[in-house]
Amino acid sequence: MAVELTGRDLLQGMRNVTILREIRERHQHAKIQVAGESVAVDMQTANVLITVYDALGLEAQAKFAGLLHHSPGTFHGLVDFSWKHVK
Repeated sequence: MAVELTGRDLLQGMRNVTILREIRERHQHAKIQVAGESVAVDMQTANVLITVYDALGLEAQAKFAGLLHHSPGTFHGLVDFSWKHVK
């Protein structure tokens, strides 16, 4: 199933990446916006998401960032995927 990302998804997704980096650097937690809803993210989850994001190529990074904002379901899917693939 393909997900169609909007420009808003990509823009807010990049903002979320910045917030996730800040969470990781400060060893704290914060909320990010996912499709207009606030979602709390802890430091471990932020670290896993940024580790996967940094390992991707530019095109995949853009899609990953867009999926961070697209919907709560896609966000939770990214979290599950990231936890499974980071050792």
